Amino acid sequence: MSAPVKKKPSGWNQSKTTAFRAAFMDFLKYVKINSKETGSDTVLADAIYEAQQRFLDCIFDGLAEDIHDFKILKSRQLGVSTMSRALSMFWLGMNPGLQGAMVFDTQAHREEARNEIMTMIRNLPAHLNFPTVKKDSRDMLILSNDSTLRFLNAGTKKSKTAGTLGRSSGLNFVHASEMCSWDNDEGLVSFKNALSETYPDRLYIWESTARGFNKWYEMWQEAKADTLNQKTCFIGWWAKESQRIEKDTPAFEQYGKEDPNDTEFEKMQNVEKRYQHKVTSEQLAWYRRKANPIAGNDNEQSDNEEFVPDELTKQEQPWDEEEAFLLSGSTFFNGERLTEIMNTTVSKKFQPWDFLPGFSFMESTFMEGEIKKCNLKIWDEPDPDGVYVIAADPAYGHREDNNNSALQIMRCYADKIEQVGEFASSLIQPQPFTWAMVSLAGWYKNSTVIFEINGPGEVMLVEFKALKRDLNTGYLRSEGREKGVADVFNNMRQYMYSREDSVNGLGSAYQFKTTTQLKVAIMERLSGFVQNKTVIIKSEEAVKEMRSIVRDGDSIGAEGRARDDRTFTLALAIKAWEQGNRRMMSNQGRTFAFESSRKRLSLKDQIGMFNQNRLDSFFKQKEAQRRRETAIIRRKTWRER
Repeated sequence: MSAPVKKKPSGWNQSKTTAFRAAFMDFLKYVKINSKETGSDTVLADAIYEAQQRFLDCIFDGLAEDIHDFKILKSRQLGVSTMSRALSMFWLGMNPGLQGAMVFDTQAHREEARNEIMTMIRNLPAHLNFPTVKKDSRDMLILSNDSTLRFLNAGTKKSKTAGTLGRSSGLNFVHASEMCSWDNDEGLVSFKNALSETYPDRLYIWESTARGFNKWYEMWQEAKADTLNQKTCFIGWWAKESQRIEKDTPAFEQYGKEDPNDTEFEKMQNVEKRYQHKVTSEQLAWYRRKANPIAGNDNEQSDNEEFVPDELTKQEQPWDEEEAFLLSGSTFFNGERLTEIMNTTVSKKFQPWDFLPGFSFMESTFMEGEIKKCNLKIWDEPDPDGVYVIAADPAYGHREDNNNSALQIMRCYADKIEQVGEFASSLIQPQPFTWAMVSLAGWYKNSTVIFEINGPGEVMLVEFKALKRDLNTGYLRSEGREKGVADVFNNMRQYMYSREDSVNGLGSAYQFKTTTQLKVAIMERLSGFVQNKTVIIKSEEAVKEMRSIVRDGDSIGAEGRARDDRTFTLALAIKAWEQGNRRMMSNQGRTFAFESSRKRLSLKDQIGMFNQNRLDSFFKQKEAQRRRETAIIRRKTWRER
């Protein structure tokens, strides 16, 4: 007789989650904490804030979908850490043999958490039969059900032992706090590799404030994209009921009597729409006092119309997740305008492609890719009558810490420039990146190519020239004809840089070499066109990236660990468009509206519109010629007086 097969534990579902949540909420009736709001011996079940409820909703909603990895972005002092510790304790008590860890940024926070958990356990009544403490040390807690909880310190500074965090320690439970202060990338990688991916009762909670574009920001963005395996939750300052100033008080008279200004009103609407919370006048009064305590006073220093918070207040008490990550400097792009772009022109309806580099240009190819893993997104395929700019920046090109090779395909009009394709990859080298750029320029035939030639960009320029020579007159000419790429360089124009104050293009050079002054100039131009809707952006990743761009003195770029590759290539494309195609298309009257309407017309109507446009251009040229002749006659008459 064969041995019985051990049944594999089932995953989580709605019924299991509902039962577990009910048990946990009952457990909270016996958990006592020392609250700064309500004092010692506070029963946690009697003082649950909306913020804590939102945290629990996120966890249990995710578990019902069998998701076990949670990223919680929060404002300060919301009680989320306390609720996380209570859930951690209950989770270990309900799952015998669990191997867990709580990780903190500092030794002080680690000791604080350990003491709070030990207080919770000691205050539990005996009749609950909750597992008792079997072993208690400074670094480890073992319960009588053999569940283990290690207390770890991630560290805020790099050290020789940084990579030892989590080394040789298999884990299936984690509560990690304040990743924004961790300075231990090597240790974090080691730690994450120690986590189980299959244990059915695993649970990983990562909760932190933001503090700029750091590793926590990268983890947050990764979780936002990985909705099958991770769940995110933002909890703002407005989710704590006690953060308010009551009406009919002197403080409310000072901070709450003024109606919301335009900025405040937009933020309140945004919170209600995105997070289903209606910010009250009492809460707004509290935020105003936090942001600017002297505002609302009847003195020369007060400002009754604007309660403007400083950068630290925005960071500590954000309205939304985008504001949470802004740390220093001055935000370069208007946040409200970026939100509008997200809601209007950004599109997830694109064709996913992957560029597969071979050993040569001829062996490289594009293949259909997966939406979440592709390196090329195409929103609009080439229009035979379209005019395009292709702008590229290799990794570590215009910035030493830039680690994405990025490329934009932009369709040009007389009055607008529209994103129709985007390539981004951190894995491609300059030479195959050149092949990808040339291939796309061959597909979008009527195009101007511009690329950054600082650093690895010089390799691109050398490869670009060599490939052009080999295809046009060299050993690749015959093979190029066979594969239909012999004329690829005949269908594109190479960007020629010349200073804006040069005469007749004197001092021109191939391509673009970024200096601080030039980067400021092209980024300023991009910012203006974003604001006045001249540039049409469809990439969600590009807009997210633009939120991290700040001005710090004479420098404009991504803050902290964030990237600006996509943003920079958008600015490059606009530079090429303005110095080349825009004037020609303006003379031809090829506006965005004209070209869009032309697509919708029949062939007969298109011919009529073309003839009408050609006629209009003819009369405009004649009118300009008459004005020039009149001016010449006027000057001649003036001289003869």
